[in-house]
Amino acid sequence: MVSWIISRLVVLIFGTLYPAYYSYKAVKSKDIKEYVKWMMYWIIFALFTTAETFTDIFLCWFPFYYELKIAFVAWLLSPYTKGSSLLYRKFVHPTLSSKEKEIDDCLIQAKDRSYDALVHFGKRGLNVAATAAVMAASKDKTHPDLCGCAANMPLACSAGIASGPGSSLCAEIPGVSLVSIAVGRASAWSWPQK
Repeated sequence: MVSWIISRLVVLIFGTLYPAYYSYKAVKSKDIKEYVKWMMYWIIFALFTTAETFTDIFLCWFPFYYELKIAFVAWLLSPYTKGSSLLYRKFVHPTLSSKEKEIDDCLIQAKDRSYDALVHFGKRGLNVAATAAVMAASKDKTHPDLCGCAANMPLACSAGIASGPGSSLCAEIPGVSLVSIAVGRASAWSWPQK
């Protein structure tokens, strides 16, 4: 029986590197026929790799599983069987053609949602970073009377006494005379007069 390591090496070399080189040659020579052949192969190979991720978990105990994977990759690549072309033309192309509109709609929705999530978490990350920077810069320089902090500076907080979420932290930062940061939002910046 072939081990997992040997199977991975064969699939890597003959299923990925060999076709990658011939795809390069097809692009370089601008041979449309070869280009289409390798594009069909890569689509089928992408589906194979996706399926392999799950079948490796559930079917690796099956006798001759790794040998079958090697044989399948050889069948896909063979110029005699034209396995990738056959699978693409008989199954993948008709399925994708009939579902293309739904797939495109799902991809557009996913793109929009991921952009919104990225902006949302980006803003939150910047707010956390700004708060952490102000807190680090203001260590031992805050006003005890108005903020409940430990320094003796005549600063006034714009939001009153600090005591929990939404409260203010007052700090003196070099070059800035008064900084009042509410947790999660900047409330006031006062730059020094020249």
